[in-house]
Amino acid sequence: MGVHTYRRPSRVGGLTHGTGVSLGWAGLCALLGLWSLTVVAQPASAPDPRYALCPPDTSIPPRPVYDSRKGPPGFVAGTIQGRADEVRVPEVGRSVLLGGVELVRDRQAVAADLLTYRRDRRIAEAEGHIRYWDPSIFWSGRHALVEFDSDRARLVGGAYRLPGRRAHGKARTVTHNSRKDETRLTEVDYTTCEAEVPEWRIEARRMKIDHKEQWGEAYHVFLDVLDVPIFYTPYITFPISDRRKSGFLPPTIGSSSDSGFDFKLPYYWNIAPEMDATFAPRILGKRGVLLGGQYRYLVQRGDGQLDAEYLPVDRERQDDARWLVGYTHDQYFAGPRGNLFVKFNRVSDDNYLEDFGTSLALTSRRYLEQRADARYSGDLWNVLARVQGFQTVDDTIPEINQPYDRLPQVFFNAYTPRSEGGPNLDLLTQTSYFSRGAGPIGGRIDLRPVLSVPFHTAGTFLEPRLAVEYTQYLLDQPATGTTADETPNRVLPILSVDSGLLYERDLGFGGRSFVQTLEPRFFYLYIPTVDQDDLPIFDTAQYDVSFAQLFRENRFSGPDRVGDANQISLGLTSRFIDRDTGFEHLRASIGQSYYFADQDVTLPGGSVNDDPVSDVVGELVTRFTNGLSGRADVIFNPNDTSFNLGLLGLRYLPNPRTIFNAEYRIRRDIQGLGQTGVEQTDVSLRFPVTPAFSVVGRWLYSLDGDETLEGVVGLEYESCCYAVRTVARRFLSTSTGQFDNQLLVQLELKGLAGFGRSTTSFLKRSIPGYENDF
Repeated sequence: MGVHTYRRPSRVGGLTHGTGVSLGWAGLCALLGLWSLTVVAQPASAPDPRYALCPPDTSIPPRPVYDSRKGPPGFVAGTIQGRADEVRVPEVGRSVLLGGVELVRDRQAVAADLLTYRRDRRIAEAEGHIRYWDPSIFWSGRHALVEFDSDRARLVGGAYRLPGRRAHGKARTVTHNSRKDETRLTEVDYTTCEAEVPEWRIEARRMKIDHKEQWGEAYHVFLDVLDVPIFYTPYITFPISDRRKSGFLPPTIGSSSDSGFDFKLPYYWNIAPEMDATFAPRILGKRGVLLGGQYRYLVQRGDGQLDAEYLPVDRERQDDARWLVGYTHDQYFAGPRGNLFVKFNRVSDDNYLEDFGTSLALTSRRYLEQRADARYSGDLWNVLARVQGFQTVDDTIPEINQPYDRLPQVFFNAYTPRSEGGPNLDLLTQTSYFSRGAGPIGGRIDLRPVLSVPFHTAGTFLEPRLAVEYTQYLLDQPATGTTADETPNRVLPILSVDSGLLYERDLGFGGRSFVQTLEPRFFYLYIPTVDQDDLPIFDTAQYDVSFAQLFRENRFSGPDRVGDANQISLGLTSRFIDRDTGFEHLRASIGQSYYFADQDVTLPGGSVNDDPVSDVVGELVTRFTNGLSGRADVIFNPNDTSFNLGLLGLRYLPNPRTIFNAEYRIRRDIQGLGQTGVEQTDVSLRFPVTPAFSVVGRWLYSLDGDETLEGVVGLEYESCCYAVRTVARRFLSTSTGQFDNQLLVQLELKGLAGFGRSTTSFLKRSIPGYENDF
């Protein structure tokens, strides 16, 4: 077969012409399928937010691909295409390509100065300036052996990159299997840093990267920081994405004055796609080893989670074994109509959360709940059966003030089909049995039929309602100091009329169109006075004063008390709404109730309310599109010209890295309502000093107690390939005023691993709007 010279066609992308050698079109196609290639960039993957501070990754050159428009007919997948400046055939079945060599087959591509292709074995051996492309890896080096039929490539002496992951390094050998989508490397280093001397890297004797499972594992590993070895491990696994895999998770390291050095090393077990477990032994310097674990599972239409902790001996308190158990299960059945929910929490002693909790929210918890709910909803009815108990973990609460267990409690509600202009009839019922170590014990049946006649138009609504509240008690142990009747009952009519108007007008401001609403509301309520002092209090409290409370039919939260009323409540709300987007930029409300009679029905220890008017309640909510929002709640008592409650809040959140929250809260001490006075300020922030440095902090201060309840200060640093976060905090760990100091540290080596991620969960609780960037 003769060798003929031809003028090499130009490449797409502006490359110049050159002189080439061909075996003739038929012979060339038979050997290689050698025709024009198009040069394109690697497919762009979705940007990973962890690498937002990194410069664009332009280190991978454009990959040549086959252009089917310029090839001969009959092309099929798996055909090898290529090009070169010169082709030689020293023997049948072996071709030597020289100068600008490029071969492409499906997902694989190779470029080199010199390439020998063996047609019978479909193997290419490349020398010189070699580049190898695959969707999972790019490699450049001095020698390569590509086996097209087995989708394998063995590469010697070069550098590699994982496209879209920013991970790269050097290796003595790289063996890549495209069919299995895995890479094996020897004498390899790995990093996501771009500096000539990387901030961190790992050096391993051998490494395996499973691109399908998105995990890597390495053997005999050194971790270098600024080219200095600081850590060795015989084996390590690490993620190259967020996919789950069994193995050790980043440790948590901290310190507190109460427990000393605090170190936790979790191990994650990916049991199956529908279940996993985490084992988390925690070393506490002053106490011992706290064994902890979590098991999670998914079942058809349900999920659950089991948490447990166990400390055999607490050296600090000289206690016996201490433990915690928590379990939740949420299950749906009968389509969306049925639901079963179980929640169980219990600890070994009252001080457990105080000693082992990590935040003010945990250490100030007073009760742990155990509850099982079963509910079902029909078209015009629903039922809820509940069993509920509590463990009190605050030893300062006397038994007489602890919550009741409900053993059981059943709600059943039925409705007639809704119709405009009515009448609509509802039946609301609940049956409960209450148990506790002290105080009255027994059952309660509450029935409430309701008749309503609603009328609605585009700008008005009117809804008169008539209800009858019947409550029957079946007591095993009556309340002390009452007439000792074991079957007291109460019957009360409830009449209410709720009505309102809706006015709108168009406004223009700053070139934008708005709608302003004006929504006056009128609510009349009448309930006669009936002596209820002999009725026990099982689950009833008085609602806090709010704008919504002005329009409720009962000022008490449970059926043990139905407040007498002869009153009118007036409210006015105005909103500013963007006409184009529907976004509500401002809502302002103000309201007050006017009493025509004294309010005689109270909780035990309460006093009769003989004020002619209620507190004036005002609410203001503002939201702007630049991340600025505010809130103000004010409750003013005109009878003694004092503020009973006030809240002023401001939030600025233009982007996740810039956060400022400020809040002022004041609540007056009102003995009759069981309301304890509070005056606090709460300021939290996250502020970027530079693109890499940010400060975080929180200051929760009690003005009435003249003390800091929680103080937090921290510094975050983030670069392209690593991030570190250090947080110091002082917080109230008990209701008696004891404080604890804690230091939290988090380090993230991007693309490898990190430790101290509980720091993130703490900051999310402390700084509203906080999100983790790394």
